[in-house]
Amino acid sequence: MKRFLFLADEHIGHTHASIGVARRLQRRGHSVAFVGARSAQAIADAGFACEREEWMDGPGAAVEHASRCAGRLAALQDWLRVAAGGATRVIERHAPDLLLFQPFLLEFYPLFHRLGVPAISFSTKPLLSPDPLVPPYTSATVPHDALFERWKIRCEWWGARARYAAYRADCVYQQWRTGVSHRSAMLAAASDTGFPLRAENVTRPLPIDVAFRSVPELVLHAREFDFPRVNTLPARIAYLGPCVDTDPVRTNACATPPGAGPLIYCHLGTVGRQQGHMKRDLYRQVLAASRLATDWRWLISTGDEDTARWLRGLANVNGLGIDIRVWVPQMAALSRADVAITHGGANSVKEALHYGIPLLVLPQSADQPGLGARVVYHGVGIAEDVRRCTPERIAQHVGDLLENPSYRARALEFSRIFARYDRDEVAENMLEQYAVGRRAGR
Repeated sequence: MKRFLFLADEHIGHTHASIGVARRLQRRGHSVAFVGARSAQAIADAGFACEREEWMDGPGAAVEHASRCAGRLAALQDWLRVAAGGATRVIERHAPDLLLFQPFLLEFYPLFHRLGVPAISFSTKPLLSPDPLVPPYTSATVPHDALFERWKIRCEWWGARARYAAYRADCVYQQWRTGVSHRSAMLAAASDTGFPLRAENVTRPLPIDVAFRSVPELVLHAREFDFPRVNTLPARIAYLGPCVDTDPVRTNACATPPGAGPLIYCHLGTVGRQQGHMKRDLYRQVLAASRLATDWRWLISTGDEDTARWLRGLANVNGLGIDIRVWVPQMAALSRADVAITHGGANSVKEALHYGIPLLVLPQSADQPGLGARVVYHGVGIAEDVRRCTPERIAQHVGDLLENPSYRARALEFSRIFARYDRDEVAENMLEQYAVGRRAGR
């Protein structure tokens, strides 16, 4: 038995992706625990122990409350002392054989590096390693191996690098003007522990996507779902597989609207604070599309009570082939659906393909455009530009997904690919190798 310790950030999507991995390790008889998540309740509901470590929220609040440059620097140093002690106590308490970092906590890796525990990081998004045929995952471009397409992709990487250079310049300016910046926690942790940040850092053209050369990066997707690549990936990068959480609690029965027509399931994600108005508008358009196809059944899950109440007020037809809920067990709903409408979050895409369900993707931000592009490239669905989205276009796309059998056939092919990762126990075998091999110094 090995001990696996997950360092969890606040994003529920990262947590759900990690739980799928944790459950596979637990089934193999290993000890699994989580530390540091604001989403502790979701982890506990999944049946895992989770400890709250306040310092993993970063120094932001204390620094923001300080009024002067000296005060901000002092607050940063205070946080660093607490963080260094907290990291040591976490390791002493759990004695893990392997640390598993969710994406937005890898900046704290220098605090653990000095403690000698091997670590890996998860990439819950598509891989952000540059390639002539693979645009950044923030792009909706569907690549083709043609000269013009390669130039277009190269320009998108140049644009991403330019924006990242502007971000780094702003960090330098903020450091000079206020004493701290967005990168201060990582820089301070590296300086305090002697971590060779300049040599270790793998520059990625997005502030949130941190990678270190000594930390293996395991992608929580099937390699087959990525775009074909020209460049060979570094040895530290591997595809762990989708690792969809198939716990019976998540896949138990889900009531659906009555009738015999096709079931259209719609959920537009759990991260909507930044695009709240856009998300509401998309739900409104989906609701309007449902009125254009009354022989279909619609199950809409909003993720929050306010949006559900607002949408029900617009509908005034709840129960007549349209069911609007705050939450449904998504895996159970997908197992009965004929089409899934999604924002293009990694978990939603993987879970739909797990059941061979074609997708209509309405991407809003972050990696959602890139996942929508992969859905289109592999023929498992359609991606719609939300700036041009209308109820008529949504209804037309859903009709195409229902009537064209190639979408379902390709989605079922990916369902078989996903099943092969589970059958071969790719995630379990790979993580066991890291826990045993790296501890032995290999």
